[in-house]
Amino acid sequence: SGPVSIFLWLRPRLEVKAGGHVELHAAQGFEMSCQPALVLLAIPPGSCRASHLTSGLEATDDHDVIDFQVSEGYSLLPNHEYELSVSSRNPSSIYGSSRWGVLLRDAA
Repeated sequence: SGPVSIFLWLRPRLEVKAGGHVELHAAQGFEMSCQPALVLLAIPPGSCRASHLTSGLEATDDHDVIDFQVSEGYSLLPNHEYELSVSSRNPSSIYGSSRWGVLLRDAA
């Protein structure tokens, strides 16, 4: 249950314009945070927000989500590689869903 860094590598098929979002959904039991640091290894500037949500598939599927929002004046281009690192903590025990997910969304 110690601290770790989760590295996310992605290559979107479509453009994620300024104000768009990259959401990283953790497997159950993993804790993710924007603190102490969200490290932007190869991705434009943006802001980070951490939350704890349910997937909507099952009421018991609660998990942490990192929402990275692309800053104004920047975008993620199709077929370009991007990478960032998120602070995380391994679970003390594995339970529920072991699936991770990435969701790309336009600005709301």
